[in-house]
Amino acid sequence: MTRINEFYLHVFIVLNTFRKLITLYCCVKSFYFPLIKSSPMI
Repeated sequence: MTRINEFYLHVFIVLNTFRKLITLYCCVKSFYFPLIKSSPMI
């Protein structure tokens, strides 16, 4: 029983970290894409 709870806790932590990374990526993407498009170098 404890092993299953430990496993679910681990999965939850991994998913939470993944969700934060995705949110961060979306924020960075929405912030940087207009800059990249308006910049003549890239």
